[in-house]
Amino acid sequence: MSYKTMDCLRNLGFVEGRNEAGFTCLVYNESGKVLNATEQIGLYLRPEVTISGVVATPRTLSMLNEILPVEVESPELALAWLSWAIRRVAESFPSLVDPGRAYWHLLPWVQNQAAYAARPACTAQREWVRIAIKSLASHLDGLEDDTQVRFFFDGQVFTIQAEEKVIAFPATGDSWDRAYILPARALKSFLPKRLMRDKVEFSVWDGHLIIGNRRYPDIKPG
Repeated sequence: MSYKTMDCLRNLGFVEGRNEAGFTCLVYNESGKVLNATEQIGLYLRPEVTISGVVATPRTLSMLNEILPVEVESPELALAWLSWAIRRVAESFPSLVDPGRAYWHLLPWVQNQAAYAARPACTAQREWVRIAIKSLASHLDGLEDDTQVRFFFDGQVFTIQAEEKVIAFPATGDSWDRAYILPARALKSFLPKRLMRDKVEFSVWDGHLIIGNRRYPDIKPG
């Protein structure tokens, strides 16, 4: 289900009015400080809601021109978007910014940051990884391209398994709740040849396995 942002703004106290140029918009007035909300076609020819206004305080003068989506998944998300957009002038609009802070965790980039922080990840010393990669590369030469290579971290030991071959070395990080697999073809001739950092990251993000500075697509739970 989706909600029109302009309808959500009306429920937050925005009323029909006109901006300084005389165009119809929604207007919010708090103690003489004014925000305008206008639905229009944006720079990239997509509809958007623009929050604008010139907000003066005894110490500052702020010009707002912020973009909100035309539809949101919930009224709380609309409030979060608005609150974030006008956070620079929070002291002028406490009735919007303060309640909206409670919903900032709903904002797409905040959720993405949280998901990234919680991704399966660990790090291992370069010396251990160098030995592991050399061993894996040697073993991959004798495997069929469709052979699945399994990666897993139990909180102490990182394990790479391909058929009967098991390569294990110490690593640090939070344990993974599952293993992940890649076909051998994805790794052949593409394993890192130079490890530039003392600690090498192994992680899974956005459908990729990351080993150091290499990314391998189409990683799957295994």
